[in-house]
Amino acid sequence: MTNKFEKHTLEQNTQSLANTLPNGGTFISKNMEDSNLRNLLRGVSGEISRIESLLVDITEDYYLPQTTFLLARWEKALGIPDGCFKNTEIHLIRIIHCIAKFLAMGTQTEQNFIDIALLFGKVVTVVDDPTKPYVIIIKGDNLVGDVPPYDVPFSLNTGETTLECFFNKLKPANCIIEFINN
Repeated sequence: MTNKFEKHTLEQNTQSLANTLPNGGTFISKNMEDSNLRNLLRGVSGEISRIESLLVDITEDYYLPQTTFLLARWEKALGIPDGCFKNTEIHLIRIIHCIAKFLAMGTQTEQNFIDIALLFGKVVTVVDDPTKPYVIIIKGDNLVGDVPPYDVPFSLNTGETTLECFFNKLKPANCIIEFINN
């Protein structure tokens, strides 16, 4: 993101303030290097420069893909941690979780599910099966844990992956999601 706010040097801000004062005998010292008026303008300019710097920092930090200081606030606003997104110390994963939550707002189409999976590094396809009208079939590599080569009377998969959990929250209430490894 390109920042719309410029940082100016102390001398640029001092001259800018001096330019706002009228010309004439009263303010003649506004451009004299060691005059009291110029020093006053320089002192005020220091605060303006500090404010400009903070303004640039905060506007850059509001941009979610490059945030650092505001990441905890983004997570709180989006309800993270939750059942799918656990606490993690890895900065990039925390940003991906926030972006995924934003992408999820208004998820309705097959392409939305594909885009969210791509954010998690998974390439998936959404398959329509006319024999299963209320089932969303998602195919991809390594979507679910390993399945034993024989039937067992109980499930060995003790937990969902983050993607499975998230998709199960996004799906319409009257649908089931079936994950199939390619």
